[in-house]
Amino acid sequence: MKATRRVLVSGAPFIHGARTAARDAWFVSALLVLVLVWESLLSGWGSLIVAGVAVGTALLAELLQSGLRRRFELDDGSGFLTGLLIALALPPGLPIYVPIVAAAFAILVVKGAFGGLGNNWMNPALGGLAFAWLDWPSQFTTALHSASPLAPLLPNLPHLLVGFDEWASAALNSLLFQPLGATMPSGYFASLLGLGAGGVPGVPMGLVLALSTILIGKRIIHWQIPAAMFAFFALPTWIFGDVASTGFFSGDALGHSLAGPFFLVAFFMATDPVTSPSRQARMIIFGGASGVLAFLFVYFGATALAPILAVLFMNTLMPFIDESASRLLRGRRG
Repeated sequence: MKATRRVLVSGAPFIHGARTAARDAWFVSALLVLVLVWESLLSGWGSLIVAGVAVGTALLAELLQSGLRRRFELDDGSGFLTGLLIALALPPGLPIYVPIVAAAFAILVVKGAFGGLGNNWMNPALGGLAFAWLDWPSQFTTALHSASPLAPLLPNLPHLLVGFDEWASAALNSLLFQPLGATMPSGYFASLLGLGAGGVPGVPMGLVLALSTILIGKRIIHWQIPAAMFAFFALPTWIFGDVASTGFFSGDALGHSLAGPFFLVAFFMATDPVTSPSRQARMIIFGGASGVLAFLFVYFGATALAPILAVLFMNTLMPFIDESASRLLRGRRG
């Protein structure tokens, strides 16, 4: 007897789930443009130029690699998103050739050489960033520790952020921490709003965290990876982070997280659906191991590069994680 398929049709209205990888990529990019705009208000036209160069290079490289395979993918948004992520993770003040090389390597080598979208075994933006960082470490060090801030588009904004940081820190210390016998140092609020040590602009991690809640709410990303990554980074940092100077249980986990692109990597790159697990238990393993590795890299000196290298390393272990989990499940069923 031949089997037939039946479709049940109910009364209107009808709901159509139109989510696609391209829509998600463009939606994430739209949110990250807000981050870029705020960063540009602090660092000036330089951030917009770097973003334009990185995105433009990524799109040209995408056109080249997809054209060679005769399968054009410019409209899927992945190339634009890769270039934008690279631009946001780069510190202001870098030479213009750095974002060009980083974006070209990300698309042509990390993504294109392995068959394009869905076939890459590591996150393209992370691969491009690591390649550029390891090629020009002195330029990155100079940009990260520059003593002179860049010219912001709103000249008074950095001063307002510093003033708000001092006021908010003093208020919290007076109302909350001092009665408990503790003191919160200043600088956290400025870092959350995109102003690093010495007035050097950076990514506003507070805005990154706020936008990440939108992505989690829409189920574009899952909270397990960034939560596990931060937890397993924060705990050893708190225990061992300042052993040499002040002893155990005195490390500044939040300060280390805000000092580099940690939250940008954790929420927008480690959660890449192509290079991260799809099951909750594996997400926690992936995120937790990334956090521990990030701590080890920070502890041994690679501060801002630490989360990038940590997640890249875990990308390479994804087949092993999936295979080990599958064997464990098969063993339990048997």
